[in-house]
Amino acid sequence: MARQICFLKSPDSKVYGNNNHELLPQAFKLAGWGVSVLPQEQVCLTPAGIMLGHLDPRNLNLIWLLGFGRRQSCIDRFQILSRLDDSLFVNPPQTMMNLHAKYSLNEGALQDLFPPSWVSGDGAWLKARIQSGGEWVIKPTAGSYGKDVYRVSASTQKLDSILNSLTDGAYAVLQTYVPEIEQGEKRVLIANGKIIGSYLRTSAENFRTNLSVGATCNLCSLSTSEKLNLALVMDHLEKRKIRFAAIDLAERYVIEVNVANPGGLQTLKILTGEDTAYKTALSFS
Repeated sequence: MARQICFLKSPDSKVYGNNNHELLPQAFKLAGWGVSVLPQEQVCLTPAGIMLGHLDPRNLNLIWLLGFGRRQSCIDRFQILSRLDDSLFVNPPQTMMNLHAKYSLNEGALQDLFPPSWVSGDGAWLKARIQSGGEWVIKPTAGSYGKDVYRVSASTQKLDSILNSLTDGAYAVLQTYVPEIEQGEKRVLIANGKIIGSYLRTSAENFRTNLSVGATCNLCSLSTSEKLNLALVMDHLEKRKIRFAAIDLAERYVIEVNVANPGGLQTLKILTGEDTAYKTALSFS
């Protein structure tokens, strides 16, 4: 009997450069798996246990959470899913929650790999740090696609407006600006302990290297320091049972680790001509 996987997709799955909700189910079917794709809203708790729509998780070999779904119901849904064994998930829901924020890995053995960060929901507190001098990047703690990311300094016009917007009922992360980002940022996709591929994203106009804001991309190799940093992060993720992630590097720095539903499979497919989603599926087979 074929192994069974269920993809739980978010209502906003179709976003720029990320069609994982299409590529991955197709790839797993090609690799011989039985595949189901359900909205995350079909996660239910019954007296008999958890159900995923009509599916009993006890009949599944793997569950793949494609993002967090609707914010209003995310905590409830992930608390329900966390009752299942972590081994059933590509990325366990509780670990996804813990590692999603942009500052979450900036500790312990990995601390020196990330740009120094300050996190607060107090705009005045963050402003005082900015006014101490230097160049900074400020962004939402769990944002994506380059949205609401700003390079700031004490002389930035509308600084108060930026801070007020980012800390209006939310936290923001302030990081020391990394000049290396101007040479581009390398995205490395990993699946089940294997490197699926890597490419360089180069900003079109400013420091943001997101493809959604016009950055260009090309295949790339990794420097010695990047390989060492990558190995440390991969080991950290493996210990936490994270089996699919994107790690963004800029020379000696790790800029970000995305464990929710990172894009890049389609980009690698375009750049290499290889079916990288199928390569990902095989890594789990």
